[in-house]
Amino acid sequence: MFGGTEKAEKSQPAPNPADEKQPDKGAFSLGNLSDGVSKLFSGEGAKMIQGATQKFDFEKKERERAEQGLAALKKMAGKDGILTPEDRQNIIGQMDAALTAEKNKTVNSIAGAKIQEAKNNRGPLRKALFPNAPLVSKIGNKKRLEALNDPKHMQTARNQALGQLNQGFKEMGMETTGGVNFQQGLQSARSMPSISLEDTNAFKDTMTMVRDKAKAMGLPQGKFKEGLPVAFLEDVLAGKRAFTLHKYQSGSSE
Repeated sequence: MFGGTEKAEKSQPAPNPADEKQPDKGAFSLGNLSDGVSKLFSGEGAKMIQGATQKFDFEKKERERAEQGLAALKKMAGKDGILTPEDRQNIIGQMDAALTAEKNKTVNSIAGAKIQEAKNNRGPLRKALFPNAPLVSKIGNKKRLEALNDPKHMQTARNQALGQLNQGFKEMGMETTGGVNFQQGLQSARSMPSISLEDTNAFKDTMTMVRDKAKAMGLPQGKFKEGLPVAFLEDVLAGKRAFTLHKYQSGSSE
């Protein structure tokens, strides 16, 4: 009995070192841990960690502009304090006076150029007899007034403003597939503060400034898929550390 067992044991081949299981490259080891720590605290990883503990720093003029941008955001975000694509129609309504002024400026410029062209195209006799071209001016001004009162031109101005709004929302990570009711926006805007083109420019400048500073700090570009809260910009200007601002954002792109 014992002999048979001994024979079986002796007949087994000797272990080959080459057949021994090699370490799994994906397995946890001190070497892997050391590697990971090394990468974390070097290059972009270290920059991101350092940036996350920092505050956004603004020079005097930058802060003044950012405060203007914050004031504009409060107007656009409405009572709930969160700017979302649903606010677009109200924003267009709040911008009605500004859009009307810009539209009128464009119409007047085009009409003035056409009136001057008509004056220049008159024959020499008419130029000599009527140097001020009263008839041309009368007809031209009539057409100018018609253009100023043409609702199609205002519709064009609103559509252009909406296109710019849509682009801004997309850059912040929000979808703008829903429709917009301009008339409803005009109605709602009666109880809301007006928005000027300077307001929208200040807001755009501020968000660009914050984005560029975040990039310089090594932070990933966050998105506001659920909307941009007024509180986010307030915390940025209040000097809150960068890592505390992530709660306002969703997702990131490298």
